[in-house]
Amino acid sequence: MWVTSPAWAEKMLLQDTEAQADAVVAQDGTGDFTTISAAIAAAPQRSLKRHTIHVKRGVYDEIVRISKTTLNLKLVGDGMDVTVITGNSSVDLYTMQETATIGVDGPGFMAQDMTIQNTAVDFIYGDAIAVFQKCLLMARTAERHGVETYLGRPWKPYSRTVFMECFMDNIIHPLGYLPWDGSTGLHTLFYGEYNNTGGGSNTTGRVKWTGFHIIGAYEAHKFTVTSFIDGGSWLPETGVEFAPGL
Repeated sequence: MWVTSPAWAEKMLLQDTEAQADAVVAQDGTGDFTTISAAIAAAPQRSLKRHTIHVKRGVYDEIVRISKTTLNLKLVGDGMDVTVITGNSSVDLYTMQETATIGVDGPGFMAQDMTIQNTAVDFIYGDAIAVFQKCLLMARTAERHGVETYLGRPWKPYSRTVFMECFMDNIIHPLGYLPWDGSTGLHTLFYGEYNNTGGGSNTTGRVKWTGFHIIGAYEAHKFTVTSFIDGGSWLPETGVEFAPGL
């Protein structure tokens, strides 16, 4: 099971963010913006300096989009239980290119200590090099009788998704994955699973695609924060706690 960061560490991070934030989002009008989208739209483009946006507590019903020209952007909330981003359309969080960043510096994408939930299909997608760590992903429609939930499907060629050391509830369909449109992307994808637990983690009934793999520790290491997004070179200066490896 994923757990949240220690309370003292979260408090120190928030204090630091309040002091150094370049912009503040607050629904009650006490900040610079009332929506996250407006704050991101006002952020500098192709910036060489980190731009920090502090999102105060509240439920923000909006789709967050970060373009490929918005570099060195850091979003920090008041905690995963009090700063909540929801979306009633296709996604909760959408990154357009591998250069989009949240809570990090430089190319790559890191989501940390977040609860991401939606009632939509494919509510996390995009063309990004991304790591979701200590995150709770909730497919809310799975609570309804007869609704099937899958881990992914190849929207475009060379789709790549790996689940490592995750707890998977039994709402996950035994196949694990679905085609998007016929055989599109099935011959170029890489889907992997490593050391997961829970009723939905049983891989005996998974798809028989050549691109699906039950990987070992050596292969899994390639998808860690250190190896996959080179997190050790830029994450420490953000003050965000992270697990560098397995």
